[in-house]
Amino acid sequence: MTLRSSQWPSSLAYQVMPGMSAYAASKGGLISLTKAFAAELAPTVRANSVAPGAVDTDFLSGGTGRVEDKGARSWFDDISAKYVASIPLGRVANEQDVVGPMLFLAGQGSRYMTGQVLHLNGGRLTP
Repeated sequence: MTLRSSQWPSSLAYQVMPGMSAYAASKGGLISLTKAFAAELAPTVRANSVAPGAVDTDFLSGGTGRVEDKGARSWFDDISAKYVASIPLGRVANEQDVVGPMLFLAGQGSRYMTGQVLHLNGGRLTP
């Protein structure tokens, strides 16, 4: 039996935005952890990551998703037109855009993958 490990870095680990240094550094650390797990724990564990860009969730309301933070997403709304214009697919992701790749990584279709980062950003970042 092969175990699967998935981390959740972000495209901000690759495309850092002003004011997001701690967040970007932590996400970059997850990418390195994924690669280290892949090298150290194979073949028993396969380690891969999903790195989404902006996803239209409560996280855009300041990162907590708490009810009292509703409406606090003005920071994103202020840049959303410019941000969306930089996405070839022309929109921010939704939860369903992330679920499919996660299911793929959990299934047999990815049995020969380890140490990889799937970038889910509508083409905004193509490393």
